[in-house]
Amino acid sequence: MMKLANHLKRMLSALLIAVLVLGMLPVTAMAADVHAHNYTAVVTAPTCTEDGYTTYTCDCGDVYTADTVAAWGHAYRIKVTKPTCTEDGCTTYTCIDCGDSYIGDTAAALGHNYTAVVTAPTCTEVGYTTYTCAACRDKYYKDIVAALGHSYSAVVTAPTCTEDGYTTYTCDCGDTYTAGTVAATGHSYTTAEVDGYLVYTCACGDSYAEKLPDELEYTKVSRLSNGRYVVTLVSGNRYYALSHKDNQLTAVRVTVSNNQITSEITEDLVWTYEDNVLNYESNGSTYYLYAQVSYTWWGLPTTSTLTVSTTRATSVSFSSNRVKLDSYYLRFANGAISLNRSGTTAGLFAETVK
Repeated sequence: MMKLANHLKRMLSALLIAVLVLGMLPVTAMAADVHAHNYTAVVTAPTCTEDGYTTYTCDCGDVYTADTVAAWGHAYRIKVTKPTCTEDGCTTYTCIDCGDSYIGDTAAALGHNYTAVVTAPTCTEVGYTTYTCAACRDKYYKDIVAALGHSYSAVVTAPTCTEDGYTTYTCDCGDTYTAGTVAATGHSYTTAEVDGYLVYTCACGDSYAEKLPDELEYTKVSRLSNGRYVVTLVSGNRYYALSHKDNQLTAVRVTVSNNQITSEITEDLVWTYEDNVLNYESNGSTYYLYAQVSYTWWGLPTTSTLTVSTTRATSVSFSSNRVKLDSYYLRFANGAISLNRSGTTAGLFAETVK
């Protein structure tokens, strides 16, 4: 501000001199024998580095300078550039009049001021240190190490009756997966009779009940009617029941007392009589007791075979304690039941419910 004030003072002085010079009248000669100069004044203003002055010039060519005004000197505007992390600082001086400029007061670059932040490695990501300058935010990375890899702990979920078992592997980072599947064990029931029901109970708590079947009796009868029967033949005072398994026929010994079968009766020994035929169900098909007869070429029967067929064919009757298929009777020989024109004493034991 002081330099600017001095500069203004110098400018005012120059203007004042110019006014005085311009106001002067032309000089006339005092004597008739002396040339009277008629000067014209031209003012050269002072600059920052050069003095100012007034040049007087006569029409006759005479010229001189006077009224010197000292050079003003530079009036500098100051701009301070602060040093950064990578660039030096300085002060730039620029004259507001002539534009003269120079740089001074240099200050060295500050250099970076880094703070370090450590990012620890994870199971899947590498770790590293981030260096960040607090002033300019310049950043770089260093000290990289490898990812740690997962560290799993295992928790075993045991199989239940209805659900598979498995092992769950879980890492501290939260990653998880399952493996090692073990099939469900299935129910293991214990049974107990409760109020006419057979109650099945598993250790898991699952439970269901089945109504106990009514007690069955197989009593000897003398005629056929729609119902369930065991067909027997007697050989040497022993009873043999006609048994079926899938589409195979066999004979199974049973015990009889007081006209009742006292040995265990399974479904393989039970036949259903309806619409004049004996049949049973197996694997979704109905099989009928069948008398298969072979004939000579002139039409006479030669052999007959006892069998079953899914085709309903042979009619059944019972007379004189004999079971008859068409014109053939059942007979027992050599441990098997077969067909013949005559038959041994047969028995029909009807199923009844107590």
